[in-house]
Amino acid sequence: MDKNFITKKRNYQKYPESIKRAVVLEYESCDYSQAYLSRKYGLNNRTIIAHWLRKYGHNNYLSVPKQQIVMPEETPEVNALKARIKQLERELEDSKLLAEAYSLMITTAEEQLKIPIRKKFNTK
Repeated sequence: MDKNFITKKRNYQKYPESIKRAVVLEYESCDYSQAYLSRKYGLNNRTIIAHWLRKYGHNNYLSVPKQQIVMPEETPEVNALKARIKQLERELEDSKLLAEAYSLMITTAEEQLKIPIRKKFNTK
């Protein structure tokens, strides 16, 4: 093993359940900040209180409030555009079927007449 390679092992401190619940209760009942409580209880990680609040807290302080999406009523312009989209989709489907029919017709004619009808690309 290389002597220049030094590994650091993180020291995680486990806190008793009573401390966790006391910190959460004090945060919920008083106007103390998480930083103040972290200093008061000697917590190494200042974000640990946020984790405890999610786990043990009665109020959901850290969640983002959900916003309801209000869909605007459909205007005549939107309805016209939707109708146009349906029409174009039908036309596209028809053109695909027509192209497939032409291809099948050419294939059948080549087989029956035994002559090449399709254009060969990349020939000079």
